[in-house]
Amino acid sequence: MDTPLGRQDFTWDLVQTGQGYRGSMHSRAGATPLADICVEGAAFSFGTRVQGALGSLDLAFEGSTASDTVSGTCRTRFGDFRFSGERL
Repeated sequence: MDTPLGRQDFTWDLVQTGQGYRGSMHSRAGATPLADICVEGAAFSFGTRVQGALGSLDLAFEGSTASDTVSGTCRTRFGDFRFSGERL
């Protein structure tokens, strides 16, 4: 994901648990839990909070999957940023 602070790379680990999901995001800021995970068909949304050079930052992800690819928008207090990726 390209941001004003440069490219931010991350991975998500998601696991289906009964009726819901749990997961985490891994980035150079470390691992953070995902919250409010919602999956409906190919659409998904969730949030997380990371610690960085500017302090704590809430991230709200919304996107969709198609085959082994994912894309969408990450909303932050600094603006909205497009992301894309693929299943590992």
